[in-house]
Amino acid sequence: MDAATLKARLKSREPLILIDVRDAAEVVAEPYFVVPPKNYLNIPVLSLLFASKEELQAKIFEALRLPIDTPVVTLCHSGGRSERACKELQQHGWQAENLEGGIIAWGDPL
Repeated sequence: MDAATLKARLKSREPLILIDVRDAAEVVAEPYFVVPPKNYLNIPVLSLLFASKEELQAKIFEALRLPIDTPVVTLCHSGGRSERACKELQQHGWQAENLEGGIIAWGDPL
């Protein structure tokens, strides 16, 4: 999905889970949001890739108290790591999409 589509979906308050797979230092240095929304999580890509489905369900859906059929959008710097994370989530059977171009395409924090 492109940045304009994601921004429009967020503006319409569509239920989405946003997972930023960058390291914590990257998130601080280049934030997507001035104030992260309540449906935003930072789970570094390696933590996501090496977790079981049950661990991910707890880290994501149970932590946010959202149904497991809530769509997920993965985020990173340029789209590569988040694409890999997106595929991993899809393999577990969850509806996931990747933000194409990452924060480079996103622009200034919302």
